[in-house]
Amino acid sequence: MKSPVNPRTSASDLMVNIRKGDKISFTQLYSKIAPAFKMFCCGIVCESDVGERIFERAFSELWPIRLHLTSLYTVKGQLYERCGKICMYFKQLMEERAVSVTEVDSLPWPDDYALSPEQRVAVDIRVVHTETINNLREGLERISPLLRKIVQLTWKGETDQEIARRLKIPEAMVKTLLAEALAAMNDAGQADRAPLVSFLKGRRNPYQ
Repeated sequence: MKSPVNPRTSASDLMVNIRKGDKISFTQLYSKIAPAFKMFCCGIVCESDVGERIFERAFSELWPIRLHLTSLYTVKGQLYERCGKICMYFKQLMEERAVSVTEVDSLPWPDDYALSPEQRVAVDIRVVHTETINNLREGLERISPLLRKIVQLTWKGETDQEIARRLKIPEAMVKTLLAEALAAMNDAGQADRAPLVSFLKGRRNPYQ
């Protein structure tokens, strides 16, 4: 399920078209969110083929309930809930025996599978991690090459002085441009990037 996404088509426009029964918009939505959700699923089951198939099946099951998908946030909520539960279910199976990709299609999905408190915490942490990385990727796409380079070097742990020397610009400018990059990446309406901001301001990787 893949279709090139028109960058001019907003998520809200896709959702309107999907509710009208437009399958092309549905495949475009898949292409838009697939990388983040495949990362989310594979991060739980630690098996890329199984994780990708879980997401693909979970996404396909949204089509019958498309009239209830009022926004991209609704879609994400549905997918994180479905994928989280099913990934934990298959992870449990995989701890007992080998699980093949074909079983993801053949085994019935337990709709009433309830997450334990420990599983719920693990899923929630993975959701935050996935959203932060995805927002970082989207944020980097919205800023200039120079700002993007400064953010990337900062993420790798270089100091303002090292970045200034590498890019041949004043150290004070690095601080100014980094602040500008953070402002651009934290546009109104975007998800919270607190872990990213925490790292960029304090030179601390929030996931270590």
